[in-house]
Amino acid sequence: MSIDLRERLAATAIPGADAARRHTADVVESAFAQPRPTRRRRRSRHRLVPFVVAALVALAGGASAIAGAGPGHAIAHWVRDIVAAPARPLGSLPGGGRLLVTGDGAWLLDSVGARHRLGDYDDAAWSPHGLYVAVTSGPELAAVDPGGAVRWRLTVAGGSVRRPRWSPDGYRIAYRVGDSLRVVAGDGSGDHLVARRAMAVAPAWRPDRSHTLAWLTPGGTVFLGRADGGGGRVASAMYRDAIWLGWADRRHLLVATPTQLFSIHPGSDPGNWQASTRRDWHVPRGETILAAAVSPSRLRLAVLLERAGTTVLELRDPRTFAPVRTVAAVRGTGRDMVWAPDGRHVIVSLPRRGRWLLAATSGSARPRLLTAVAGAFGTRAAAPRGWAR
Repeated sequence: MSIDLRERLAATAIPGADAARRHTADVVESAFAQPRPTRRRRRSRHRLVPFVVAALVALAGGASAIAGAGPGHAIAHWVRDIVAAPARPLGSLPGGGRLLVTGDGAWLLDSVGARHRLGDYDDAAWSPHGLYVAVTSGPELAAVDPGGAVRWRLTVAGGSVRRPRWSPDGYRIAYRVGDSLRVVAGDGSGDHLVARRAMAVAPAWRPDRSHTLAWLTPGGTVFLGRADGGGGRVASAMYRDAIWLGWADRRHLLVATPTQLFSIHPGSDPGNWQASTRRDWHVPRGETILAAAVSPSRLRLAVLLERAGTTVLELRDPRTFAPVRTVAAVRGTGRDMVWAPDGRHVIVSLPRRGRWLLAATSGSARPRLLTAVAGAFGTRAAAPRGWAR
């Protein structure tokens, strides 16, 4: 190869090179989301691939030079066809089911990886058993079926509707509008005010048929009351920086702040409860709680921690906070997290990097980074909102 030809090749910018570098980084990062020893594999004929590639590159350069065209032009097109191919589809969901996603609108991702857009909605939440979806758009709350057909629609004054949450029996929906908390029946009737002011943390239904709802006041106190009216009490402790509220079971209410997890035992009667913090857990210095979620079986608590620019997914006992296992660690800041309906997988969004982390919570399967998420649900960051059968 002449010196002139080498210089021309070196000076030629190959389209798709940056994309190739990003793709390579994604593959490597996915492989090492949780390092673990692997068995040595037998050497195979695939080790010849780099030599074949080199030979094809040389042939492409030589052919284009013979034809009188710039050698970089032919190589650039050949490499672009290899490394700038469209991203792979998201693929099937482990364990099946349907994933509810918000991005540019609300979407369903089915068990085989097909996407279906429900409509131009801001927020969404599954009903029990995945029969309906509560969706919001500006001042509107609606219920739609999985095909996107609207069953009922409600317009509420006072601001934008957000954070809808179905009761465990599906007969009530709690939601925020502006600073207030309201409840409506599952058929769209009986809409009424529950609290004039509430903290911007999603309320939590007690996991039974009592229609008992827990929420946080603006000052950070926990309030427990009947959604249809009646008695209610405020907890003695205050959690001004709370980021999450949930139930370990019908007797233990959990509160997460950026630095602590609390377990409260309110008793069975919201009109006569003596709330006290029965247990708490402080995260190690330098770490921050990003999110928490209780598994469908209520046997595990998934906790997202930020540690020096890395998101760590841990499993803990939801009643004692005792550690169970560390599931994954990946670069970036995690945010939204949902459990699979079988309780064996968790999806975590990494919005700044445009990816999801898919991790098995049992067994030896490695966590996977889903890089095809970017752009799959529009230009906005895709957030998983719920996973139903």
